[in-house]
Amino acid sequence: MYRARKAMKLIRKLIRENYKTAIDPKSGKRYYYNKRTKETSWVKPRGLGSQNLEDEEKKTPRFR
Repeated sequence: MYRARKAMKLIRKLIRENYKTAIDPKSGKRYYYNKRTKETSWVKPRGLGSQNLEDEEKKTPRFR
Protein backbone atom coordinates (compact mmCIF):
# COMPACT_ATOMS: atom_id res chain seq x y z
CA MET A 1 0.00 0.00 0.00
CA TYR A 2 2.83 2.40 0.83
CA ARG A 3 4.51 1.93 -2.56
CA ALA A 4 1.27 2.50 -4.46
CA ARG A 5 0.56 5.70 -2.53
CA LYS A 6 4.10 6.94 -3.05
CA ALA A 7 3.91 6.15 -6.78
CA MET A 8 0.62 8.06 -7.17
CA LYS A 9 2.15 11.02 -5.36
CA LEU A 10 5.06 11.00 -7.81
CA ILE A 11 2.72 10.74 -10.81
CA ARG A 12 0.67 13.71 -9.59
CA LYS A 13 3.86 15.72 -9.08
CA LEU A 14 5.01 14.96 -12.63
CA ILE A 15 1.60 15.90 -14.02
CA ARG A 16 1.67 19.23 -12.15
CA GLU A 17 5.12 19.98 -13.55
CA ASN A 18 4.08 19.22 -17.15
CA TYR A 19 0.55 20.64 -17.30
CA LYS A 20 -0.86 24.11 -16.98
CA THR A 21 -4.51 25.15 -16.78
CA ALA A 22 -6.11 28.08 -18.51
CA ILE A 23 -9.62 29.39 -19.05
CA ASP A 24 -11.01 29.70 -22.57
CA PRO A 25 -12.21 33.32 -22.95
CA LYS A 26 -15.12 32.45 -25.25
CA SER A 27 -16.64 29.52 -23.37
CA GLY A 28 -15.31 30.19 -19.87
CA LYS A 29 -14.32 26.52 -19.58
CA ARG A 30 -11.03 25.29 -18.19
CA TYR A 31 -8.59 23.53 -20.47
CA TYR A 32 -5.27 21.82 -19.89
CA TYR A 33 -2.02 22.55 -21.71
CA ASN A 34 0.84 20.06 -21.78
CA LYS A 35 4.06 22.09 -21.72
CA ARG A 36 6.15 19.21 -23.00
CA THR A 37 4.06 18.09 -25.99
CA LYS A 38 2.38 21.49 -26.52
CA GLU A 39 -1.04 19.82 -26.75
CA THR A 40 -4.25 21.16 -25.27
CA SER A 41 -7.19 19.18 -23.95
CA TRP A 42 -10.56 19.86 -22.37
CA VAL A 43 -10.18 16.67 -20.33
CA LYS A 44 -8.29 16.76 -17.04
CA PRO A 45 -5.15 14.58 -16.98
CA ARG A 46 -6.18 11.13 -15.82
CA GLY A 47 -3.61 10.73 -13.04
CA LEU A 48 -4.98 13.67 -11.04
CA GLY A 49 -8.21 11.96 -10.10
CA SER A 50 -10.46 14.39 -8.25
CA GLN A 51 -7.69 16.90 -7.54
CA ASN A 52 -7.00 20.05 -9.53
CA LEU A 53 -3.61 21.17 -10.76
CA GLU A 54 -3.69 24.16 -8.44
CA ASP A 55 -4.32 22.02 -5.36
CA GLU A 56 -1.23 21.37 -3.32
CA GLU A 57 -0.57 17.90 -2.01
CA LYS A 58 -2.02 17.86 1.47
CA LYS A 59 0.61 17.10 4.03
CA THR A 60 -0.68 15.14 6.93
CA PRO A 61 1.04 15.11 10.28
CA ARG A 62 2.85 11.96 11.23
CA PHE A 63 1.17 9.94 13.89
CA ARG A 64 3.35 8.18 16.43
